[in-house]
Order: sequence, then structure tokens, then C-alpha cells
Amino acid sequence: IDVIQKICNRVVVMEHGKLIESGSVLEVFSKPKHETTKRFVRTVIPDEIPSTVKHTLACDKRPYTILK
Repeated sequence: IDVIQKICNRVVVMEHGKLIESGSVLEVFSKPKHETTKRFVRTVIPDEIPSTVKHTLACDKRPYTILK
């Protein structure tokens, strides 16, 4: 997520080819609205998360992929 935050201003989250959430990187990762986005954020290693969004994390082992 740190890399995304450094190179992107906005991010979109897609599920099954459909846009489910979009916004600023900080907004989407610190206050995810869609359950899929919430699960994705919880899968990221806490050390990779900027301190501004660490409070949203919980442990979840589901695999996700960041598409560029």
C-alpha cells in the first residue's frame, strides 16, 4: 500500500470486473466502505501500512492481488 500511496493519487477497487469503490488512496484504505476492500486492507502486512491507516487493520489470511 505504501508504494500505491507514493505513485497514485486515486485508487479503484474492482470485483469480478466491476468497480466497487474508488477515491483517494488514503480515503479508500483508511475508511473502506465495501466488504471486499475491507478484507483486502486487512490482508496487507501491518508494517507496510502507513500509520494513518493502521487503525483499520485486523488479521485475515485471504489472498488478493493488486492490479496495475
